[in-house]
Amino acid sequence: MNSYNEEHVEFLSHNKGSDMSTISLMLVQGPLLALLCTLAMNLVASSSLMATKKWKFVIEFVIVVLSQLLSMTVGAHPRILNISTLCILLGILRMFSFEYEKGKSLSSSETQVGGLPNYVINFKGMTVLLSCLAILAVDFPVFPRYFSKTETFGISLMDLGSGSFIVSSAIASKYARGKVSTVKDEAGITLKFSFLSPNRLAVLALGFGRLIALPLVDYHEQVTEYGVHWNFFMTLYCVWFVADLVHTFVPREKVLCIAVGMLIVSQYCLLYDNGKLTQFVFSVERDGSIFGDNREGIVSIPGYSALFLLAESLAHYSMYAPSSQWKLGNTKRLVLLRLFVVCLGVCIAYFSCSTYLQPVSRRLANPGYVCFVLLQSFLTLSAFYLAQEIVLCMVGGKGVGPNALYGLFNIGDNVRPASPLYGLECLSRWSLSVFLAANALTGLVNLNVETIRQSMGVSLALLTAHAGAVVGVAWLLDTCKGPINDKL
Repeated sequence: MNSYNEEHVEFLSHNKGSDMSTISLMLVQGPLLALLCTLAMNLVASSSLMATKKWKFVIEFVIVVLSQLLSMTVGAHPRILNISTLCILLGILRMFSFEYEKGKSLSSSETQVGGLPNYVINFKGMTVLLSCLAILAVDFPVFPRYFSKTETFGISLMDLGSGSFIVSSAIASKYARGKVSTVKDEAGITLKFSFLSPNRLAVLALGFGRLIALPLVDYHEQVTEYGVHWNFFMTLYCVWFVADLVHTFVPREKVLCIAVGMLIVSQYCLLYDNGKLTQFVFSVERDGSIFGDNREGIVSIPGYSALFLLAESLAHYSMYAPSSQWKLGNTKRLVLLRLFVVCLGVCIAYFSCSTYLQPVSRRLANPGYVCFVLLQSFLTLSAFYLAQEIVLCMVGGKGVGPNALYGLFNIGDNVRPASPLYGLECLSRWSLSVFLAANALTGLVNLNVETIRQSMGVSLALLTAHAGAVVGVAWLLDTCKGPINDKL
């Protein structure tokens, strides 16, 4: 490894992380920007420019993508995040006043995309967007170090990356949506294991491809993330494998118990004998063995698997389970109540685990980390759901104003939801392809630019070009209807 690569690895190391409030403030801007963008596009809906998806994409890029990029770089200071969030809220209120004066209502979509609720589509798209922006931004000084991945214990924005991707995969799965209850459908026909599907085998192939390619181009590697040979693609495939086994042999009502049991056993192993396994992961020199060199990736599999199963089960019972099971009337109020209960329960679990068991650690994927990812994910999902319901008030013919807000969650369940943002829909639909393209672009930039030595202006220019290329790939795939339809 040359001297610059060593300097680069040192630049990415020894990060202490951030705090829950700063991370939450950063993430809540996604739903707020999505709502602001929806209202802004409705104001110009009569314009000939809005007749094409291309111009919708451009507007969404300016309002959502660039705003998120600025929020995680030059606007990442907590005080600036507070001010920018207030400005977004003021912008939303101003858009409401424009809509109220014009008496306009939003158009609605006939169907949900891919069988997913539109707030889930927006959440998945925003998760992919933030991940793709952050994997390159972290290599520049303009990206704050407290948002970078932590080394031992702590929480940060980038610590959410792999966990949020797994949650996105879980909440969109057929099992979470109740399409299948086991690997056998209602007719008794055995379904294919999802980890043997072409798309998921491709993920495993990418994991091995990355292992071979990085040394060939002398690309810097931070082995404290997953290990010497391990990477996120391998972890993701292992998680799918474990989930399929659980779905095969465990009834749905017991999956939550299995997931919690996995976390308990994992935490016991980490703390057993004065925390020898934890000390081994953090401190012991790598000895050249498979386990010793890839300890982070292997030790974290139980935690990530439990995260997937918990997200899948919580999503099923809070977002997809029929309202007839709960006897609480209005489905919209019911979903909000369920999400509130989930967030409250996970919040209690997070503070209990991080206080009384072990501090949060991404490298260990311990119970504190699992609860941290679940809490942030379901809080963001709830915010996207609220944004969708505000738009539904307009779709339901109530217009925008005091009466509409007063009638929030009281409109009929037969009202069709407003369409998700087109850009986020594309990112959600083509998540795997877009993520791969973002990784390739990140590698290309790092191989040709000494990122850690760039000025703020050059950094922002390169990051903006990268963001444009990422969303451009999503738009191009959706326009050309590429051969691979991602099912993450």
